[in-house]
Amino acid sequence: MHTDPGSRSLVQIVKAAAKDFSRDQCGLRAASLSYYTVFALPPLLILLIKIAGAIWDPQQVQSTLESQFSGLVGGGGATTVSQMVSSGQHSGHGTFATIACPSWMIGYIKGKAGDAGAGKWNVTALPGGRGANWGGSYLAIPATSPHKEQAAKLITWLTAPEQQARLFTKVGNFPSTTGGIAQVSSTTDPYFAGAPIGKIYSAAAQAAPVQILGPDDGVLKKVMTKALLSVETNGVPPADAWNAAQQQARQQIG
Repeated sequence: MHTDPGSRSLVQIVKAAAKDFSRDQCGLRAASLSYYTVFALPPLLILLIKIAGAIWDPQQVQSTLESQFSGLVGGGGATTVSQMVSSGQHSGHGTFATIACPSWMIGYIKGKAGDAGAGKWNVTALPGGRGANWGGSYLAIPATSPHKEQAAKLITWLTAPEQQARLFTKVGNFPSTTGGIAQVSSTTDPYFAGAPIGKIYSAAAQAAPVQILGPDDGVLKKVMTKALLSVETNGVPPADAWNAAQQQARQQIG
């Protein structure tokens, strides 16, 4: 049943749209699609590097591809792809499969594994108990908006602890406010063998270092990731990798 939009206030319309957006899990689906795409790229790139490497220097081929990706998806996305390619080229021999699992990945796993996957997965903290941040969303009001006051009220409602706690329970989006975190700290998930996901992600949020994103963050991230991978996968001495990273950072930033 549809009602006449003219009979409803703008705030009601926006709130209804926000509820429908949340009910349809648009944010989760968009994040899942991006995540799935990123994981589909490395195998293709590894194949391309091997084929092109038969003619040109493999390292040069990989470097060129990374530069092209940096221009297309930005430094952060290019760095993520680079890490996956390097890991794929130097795969280990573990005893069971694992996957990086930011909180919103919980809903993605449930959707893909279905009811048959219940109890077959689990969630645990990062080695050493450290925390990290992967992703995030930002809400902003355009300076030219004719409805700044209504938009501000909507943002206040969306970011309230109650709404954030509800989203975490339903789809796994972890709260960004301390009040929301407090409300989900005791949450468990029977699908993941009763894993205390609230406690795990709350502890990770508290342990995560403060992140300062400056204008050259993407450049520095790529330089430092390349240095760390050179130590891990190529056996470069840490001191040499650090010196090389500093030199590259000065060359690219000035």
